[in-house]
Amino acid sequence: MGKSIRSTHHAFPVSFVVMSHTRYDALPDELRIKLDKAALSIQVLNPMRRVS
Repeated sequence: MGKSIRSTHHAFPVSFVVMSHTRYDALPDELRIKLDKAALSIQVLNPMRRVS
């Protein structure tokens, strides 16, 4: 029948997005890169809203 589309979008809990800089620095590099990409995609999709 229909093909299933594989999603590569990762949703992160709000607590990760609004975490302190110290906690962010303690994360593994791979996760920090994913969080940075997610924050950038939010800025691109909604340029009027800034992500800190």
